[in-house]
Amino acid sequence: MFHGADTPRDNCPLLQCAKNLKTVSEEVEDTMMEGVFLVTVFPLIDEKGEFYGAVHQTKDITFQKKLLKELMKKAIKLDEANKELERLAHIVSELT
Repeated sequence: MFHGADTPRDNCPLLQCAKNLKTVSEEVEDTMMEGVFLVTVFPLIDEKGEFYGAVHQTKDITFQKKLLKELMKKAIKLDEANKELERLAHIVSELT
């Protein structure tokens, strides 16, 4: 339902959870919902230790991912500026 299909997608966290009986978290980029989501699936296990369902928790992390990308771009620019300042400082030190 989340990704607009009636079958699980490849490498679906629900399928992994059901197979391993462990909580699975995964970042999912969803074009239908136009965003990036942190999907966590918690198994529901009966008294016999058998899987009978799951709880999905989905958090929209689109803004955080965009912010991180922008911060990385700024970090690269800052590093380039620092290298240029070091180059200029070296030139100035050779002149004095």
